[in-house]
Amino acid sequence: MNYQEKIATIEAKIKNKEFNSAEQDLLQIINDEKIKNVEDDKYIYYSFYNYIETLIYWRKYNPSKKILQPENNIADVYYLLGFINFETKNYGNAIQYLDKAIEWNPVNSRIRLEKADALRNIGEIERYRIEIEKTYPYIYESSYMAKYYCELGWYYSEKKIFDLANALYTQSVSFLNTDLAKNELMYIAQEEHREPRFSTKEEISKLFKEYNIPFGISNEIIQFIYEDSQNLLKENKVQLANYLYRALYDITLDKRFMLYVDLKDEKTKIIVKIPEIWRTLNKEAYGKFGISDNTLFLFITPQNENISVVCDGKCDAGQLDVAYKLNIENMKKQGATIEGEYSIIGQKNIKQVFVLVKQNEKNVRIYQNYLVVNGYLINVSWEVPSDIPIEQIIEIENNSFKGQFIWSLKGENEDTSSQDIMNEINSRLNELLAQGMSTQEAMEIIFGNNPVFREIKEEFNNNGITPKVISALENLSNQIIKDVTQDPYWYDVSRDIFKLLILSNLLENKEFTLPDLVEQTNNVEFVKNIITKNLDKFNIPELPKNTNVKSILNTDKPLKSIVEIIHKSILPYERTELQKQGRKEMQEKENVKSNAIMVKCPVCNTEFKLNWNVPASEKTFYCKCPNCNAEIKKVNPNYKG
Repeated sequence: MNYQEKIATIEAKIKNKEFNSAEQDLLQIINDEKIKNVEDDKYIYYSFYNYIETLIYWRKYNPSKKILQPENNIADVYYLLGFINFETKNYGNAIQYLDKAIEWNPVNSRIRLEKADALRNIGEIERYRIEIEKTYPYIYESSYMAKYYCELGWYYSEKKIFDLANALYTQSVSFLNTDLAKNELMYIAQEEHREPRFSTKEEISKLFKEYNIPFGISNEIIQFIYEDSQNLLKENKVQLANYLYRALYDITLDKRFMLYVDLKDEKTKIIVKIPEIWRTLNKEAYGKFGISDNTLFLFITPQNENISVVCDGKCDAGQLDVAYKLNIENMKKQGATIEGEYSIIGQKNIKQVFVLVKQNEKNVRIYQNYLVVNGYLINVSWEVPSDIPIEQIIEIENNSFKGQFIWSLKGENEDTSSQDIMNEINSRLNELLAQGMSTQEAMEIIFGNNPVFREIKEEFNNNGITPKVISALENLSNQIIKDVTQDPYWYDVSRDIFKLLILSNLLENKEFTLPDLVEQTNNVEFVKNIITKNLDKFNIPELPKNTNVKSILNTDKPLKSIVEIIHKSILPYERTELQKQGRKEMQEKENVKSNAIMVKCPVCNTEFKLNWNVPASEKTFYCKCPNCNAEIKKVNPNYKG
C-alpha cells in the first residue's frame, strides 16, 4: 500500500472517530520513514503540499541547499497526529506534533492555525494571537485569509475591543461568507446593544492601521505567484501557469486571472465562453426542474445565480426588432411589467429589457438580453435585485462576468477577432482604473500614447540629446518609477539607469517604443550590454546625477535589482501594441459604415460613427465605444412617445 492509500485509510478512520487506530497507523509511518531529520549536509527534506508552497519558500528564503521531497509527506503525518490529539483534547501533545509538522513544512497556514487553536484551548491567549500573526506571510488562499481574520476577531472580541473585532469579522466575510463570522457579528451587536452590521471600508482601514493588521493577502505572495505564472507561460508550461492563475483569481478576484471554458450547442452550432468557476446544469435534468426544452444552456455562478440561454427560433439580424417586440407583447399579455428598455448598437446589436414578474406572490426582476447569433434569436437572462435603480444595475451587470459572457456568444464559424481585441482593451482599461489611474493615464498606456515619451522621441530625432530631452527624460522617469519611501536611493538609481536605457535604444533604433522595454528588462544582460556599448556617447553632465554607472553595470546583484524595479514599473505597457492594433482595426471598420451619426465617448473623448437604426418608439439606447468599450447612454432624437 503506497502513502496516498495509507493516508486515505487513516483519514477515513479519523472521520469515523477511530482515533486510536488512526494514531497508531500514523506513528507507524513515522517509525518506518527512512529520513529522520529535516536537513543533512547536502539536502533539505521539506514536505510541501503543493507547488505554491515550494515557490513561496524558495522566493522568501533562497536556500543554498537543494530541497528534496520525501516519499511520505512527513509534515502531513505530524499534522494529522496533532489534529487527532486536538480532537481528543490532548492539547499539549497536539502542540508538540504540530511543532514537528511546522519543522517539516514551515510555510503551511493550516498547520499554524491548528496550533493556534490548540494554544487557545489551553488558555494561552497571547501565544494564540502571536501564532495567528505568524501565518500571514504564507497565506495564499482566500479561505485561510478568512480564517486568519476570524481568529483575530475572536482574540479582540475576548479583549472587549469590539469595534476592531467587528471590522475583522467583516473582512473575514469579504473573503469567505461563513456562519461563524456572521454569528460572531451578532454576538458583538448584542454586547454593544445594537443591530448587527458590517464595518465600513473606512472603519476597517482606520482600525487596521491603528492596530497594525495587514489588509488582504500579502502583496509579496501575490507578486511571487504572478511573476512565476508569467515565466511559466513563456516556457509554454500552460497547465502549471493556469494552476497559478486560479490561485491568483481566488485571492485577488482580478478578472485578468479568470480562466474560461468554451461550450457548444450542437443543434444551433452556437459557442459560448464561460468562466470556469460557473457550473452547467446537464440538459437531462431540465425536465426534472421544469426548464424549457428551448434552453441551450443553464449556468450557475458561485453566488447561486442562474443564467439561462434560450433559443426563441430562427431569426436573421434584420428581424431582431420585430422578434423582440413580439416577445415583449407576449410577456405583457402574461401579466409582466416592462420596467425599462435599452439597446446596444455596434459590434453586436442587443435589446435589453427589465421585466417585473410575480413568482410565489413576490415581485422578481429579470434582466433579459436579446440578440441574433448564428441565425437564431437568443435570450440571455438572469434575476437581478428589484430594490436598486435600473441605471445602477445595468452598469454593474454589463461589466460583470455575466455581461461579458453575452459578448462571447458566436456562431461556430464566426470571426470575432476584432471583438476579442476590443474586449481585451476594455479589460485592460478596467484593470488600470482599479489601480487608481485616471482615465486619461489609463488610455495613454493602453494606446501607447505617452505624451512625454513622444516629446523625447521627437526632440531626439530632430536634434539629438539636448537639454530638452534630458528634462523630458527626468519627467518620464519620475512618472513611471514612483517614489518608495523605504529605499529611495535605489529608486533614484533605477531612474538614472532607466534614462540611459531609453537613450541607448533611441541611439540604436529610432522606432523604439515603451513596450520594447518590457521585453528588454526581462534580460539583465541585454540591459547591461546595450548601456555599456553606448555609455561613452553620453557626455552630458546632467545625466546621470548621482549614479556611478560603470560600477553598477559591473555588479550583478544591484543591477539585477535595479532592472527588476524598472521592469515592474514599465509592465503596464506590456500589451500596448496589441491594443493599438485593435484600435486601428475597429476604426477602419467604423469608417466604412454609411448612414451613420457621430458619437463622442465621454470616457476617452474618441469620436466614432454609429449606424442609426434605433426605432422611434425607444426613448434612449446604449452603444459601445470602439476604443475603450465604455457603455454610452444616448437620447433618441427621433423618439415619439
